[in-house]
Amino acid sequence: MFTTTRSAFAPRAATALHPGPALVQADGGLSVPAGIDMSMLVKQIDVLLALFELFRATPQPMTLTRLSEGLRQPKSNMSNIVETLRRRGYLYEVARRGGFYPSRRMFDLMREIVAADPIVELFIAICSRWRRTAAKPRCSARWTPTA
Repeated sequence: MFTTTRSAFAPRAATALHPGPALVQADGGLSVPAGIDMSMLVKQIDVLLALFELFRATPQPMTLTRLSEGLRQPKSNMSNIVETLRRRGYLYEVARRGGFYPSRRMFDLMREIVAADPIVELFIAICSRWRRTAAKPRCSARWTPTA
């Protein structure tokens, strides 16, 4: 059974630039967009995305225990995910037992992906086509500057 909720790692309120889907609480403590078929989700990927959402909501280093509690996941599962992200360079340990925090690697990767987004080229093509086919505005009034 799903219930609407606001979790610690729920996306920020929707804005004109970033419309956010309504979230529902799923079994295991993960919040997912309403209408998502939970049987089609890959749980570890869902936990991974929730991990980054948790860091966005709480932008500070977090220990493995805090991450496990925040995502309501077993500590052993979080340990595997955190260690994988650490080894791949997406998380770093601030200090021994001082908590983990995302590195800049994800930002750099996403910046390159967004820079190559084909929607920009599509938008330019649509605007160019519209500009060519739009009727030229005609104005019968004349502006006369005043002295």
